[in-house]
Order: sequence, then structure tokens, then C-alpha cells
Amino acid sequence: MHTFYYPHHTQHDPGELLASGMPVNPLGVVDTAARGENIHRAIQDANLGLMTPPGDFSIEPISEIHEYGMLALLKTGYGRAVSEENRPYALPHTFNNFGFRTHKPRSIMGAMGHYCFDNTAPLLAHTWEAAYWAAQTAVSAAAFVAAGENQLAYALCRPPGHHAGPNFYGGFCYPLPRGTHEPAYLQALKHALDRIRRFVPDTLFISLGLDTFDGDLLGTFHLQTESFFNIGQYIADVGRAIAYSIKIVLFATNFHELTRIIFKIRANSC
Repeated sequence: MHTFYYPHHTQHDPGELLASGMPVNPLGVVDTAARGENIHRAIQDANLGLMTPPGDFSIEPISEIHEYGMLALLKTGYGRAVSEENRPYALPHTFNNFGFRTHKPRSIMGAMGHYCFDNTAPLLAHTWEAAYWAAQTAVSAAAFVAAGENQLAYALCRPPGHHAGPNFYGGFCYPLPRGTHEPAYLQALKHALDRIRRFVPDTLFISLGLDTFDGDLLGTFHLQTESFFNIGQYIADVGRAIAYSIKIVLFATNFHELTRIIFKIRANSC
């Protein structure tokens, strides 16, 4: 497996705000640099293959998806918060209703409330650099897989971008109820995969989110280690049924569980 990883993501670390006592959000949880570092270390310890920095595919693939105004905010929001609001980080106080987004505010607080849907994603001095290279990490993995047959790539993206849409960004959300256990989770997954099977895609991109592991800091689900093997089996069955291969895993979030899964896979393959 070829892993793409940008080591300087550590310069963007919202965890430092919590450590300093700043009231970032009522949940008291943010994405921290340590999460990416620990996943990186787990992959190295498991000796899963080559690990390289991402290539630079420019802003073009990012701007094809995301609105210019939001990208400009991510790039300049921290500096504007410092100069206009005298704040050491940029977070909105209020949030726009997505059904009434006809007006785009010009002030920094208004712009953040327009594009950001919660207060778990502060803009810091190096947020734009880290987010830019996280996107390049995903693009690099996609390009690597597209260039050859049966190539497996892991894009270790941090900060994660799976909650960022064309014109919004933010933090943590789940489509299933709090406290979901494996049976309900697998039932929902099976329903989704049945629809994918009918669609018959050429390639399936997987975002490996392990926040659903029981006891995860950011999650409220109760999946166990074996649950993820069952999930993998469900996905593999779909792949065999319609003759495509699962090629890219974008991000894993619970590094303790990732480590256990990695070493269990290695033990089973020996």
C-alpha cells in the first residue's frame, strides 16, 4: 500500500486552543495534530509500504469543487480575524440558515457564519496551508491509483475534509442515531451498498472513518474491532458482484483502533 502524507499538517493544531483554555466549542473536542501523527506512526510500525509526501496539483482540482468565496475565507480568515477582531483564531458566533443564503456578508464574522456550519473548525495561522496539502494528498492518491492497475493508496489527510461541501465547511456529524450498535449500522450500510450495486460504478472511493469505534473521543457509536472486518466483507462482496475493485481509503480517525486492525490484518496474512 502506498501512503501519501503531508508531515507539516502539525502546524495546524486546534488542540492547542483547548490546552490554552480558550473556549473553542461546547463539546470541548477538536481535530488535533496528534491524531494524524499517531496514524502515521501506526502505518510506519506496521511496515505497510512506501510513504511519500503528496504532489502539488495546484488549486485547480480544489476550485473545481469549492466556491471561490469559501476558499478565500479559508486562506485569509485568520489574518482578518487578527486585524479586524483582535482574535488569535477565527470562529463564527452565528450560523447562516442554508435555506436563506442569498446574501454574502463582507465582514469576517459574517463570512465565517455564512460558510462555516459549526464551531469545531477554527481558522488558525497555518489552516490554509494544511487544508491545501490535505486536498493535494487526496488528489495524489487518486492520481496514483488512476495511473495503474490494482494499485492501493492511502491518503492520510489532515485536517480531514469529508464534511466540507462546495460552499460550506465544519466539523463532526453522523447520519445514524447516537448509540448505534453493529446490527443497525450494518443494516444501514447494506441498504446503501445495494443502491451502489444497482448504480454499477467503475470505481469506488472509500472514506475510512473509525470514529464509530466504541469509546472514541468524537463518536457515540458502539462498533468493535470485528465490526470493521464485517463492514469490509460487505463492501468486498459488492465489489465481487459488479467486478470493480475498492482502490482508495481517504482517512482513518481512531488511531488506537486503526493500529489494532493493521496488526490483526498482518497476523492473518502471515
